[in-house]
Amino acid sequence: LNLKLTNTGTKISQNVPFSLQNNAFEAVLEELPAGDYSFTISVDNQNISKSGNFKITTYQIEEQFVSADLSNFSNTPSEMRLPVSVQAIAIHLRYSRAEWGQCE
Repeated sequence: LNLKLTNTGTKISQNVPFSLQNNAFEAVLEELPAGDYSFTISVDNQNISKSGNFKITTYQIEEQFVSADLSNFSNTPSEMRLPVSVQAIAIHLRYSRAEWGQCE
């Protein structure tokens, strides 16, 4: 099997090898940059091919875990604060320490 990929934006084409893994053919596409692609898969020495298109979007794993479920914090005796700025955190800590007699 042969896989020919073309980035439709840059018009750069490349051939990607397939490997046989557990009775299935696989191609490694992890290093492809984001963009729109067209592809053609063909069989050596045979007049068989399939073509199509796909899109790779920009994805950052860190963005998957940035939102918190704040509803679970309402049942705790602790006080939850969402600081708007570093200065607000510093002021809060300074006054908190002053309440406990630890202010410098």
